[in-house]
Amino acid sequence: MNRSLILTNGLLVRPDAKTAHGLIRGTERFNIAGVIDSEETAGKDAGELLDGTHRNIPVFRSLDDALTSLGRVNYLVLGVATVGGRLPGNMLDVVIRAKEAGISIVNVKPSPFLDSANLDYFLPCRAASPWRGYPRQGLWPRPPGVFPFSALCG
Repeated sequence: MNRSLILTNGLLVRPDAKTAHGLIRGTERFNIAGVIDSEETAGKDAGELLDGTHRNIPVFRSLDDALTSLGRVNYLVLGVATVGGRLPGNMLDVVIRAKEAGISIVNVKPSPFLDSANLDYFLPCRAASPWRGYPRQGLWPRPPGVFPFSALCG
């Protein structure tokens, strides 16, 4: 089962959330159960916020709110491009909380990065099942001490 949440971290209605926008409009790979965004958008429908089309995808203020409402989910998909390709602290906190809840973290872009201080927390890890058979993201030259990830598993 690919029941998934999308993390947009307050950027749902901005161009930075192109990955989220595509998943909200439709995907065969994931069953999008909700979006974690912000206090301002919580309680609304993600499709209505995006383009006015109701898609029955609720927006939540936090991961805890989403899990309380939805129950078990399998994946947290990072749905935004971040400045410099790094996760800001508040997004990293959600990623860590999701991992602790047994949720696999999926990133469809060749970034963001985890710095080496956070890498040990997520390893060892296997590739998240929706991406089996697809090339791994993040195989390119990178600065020392910076590690790409495409799927971090809970």
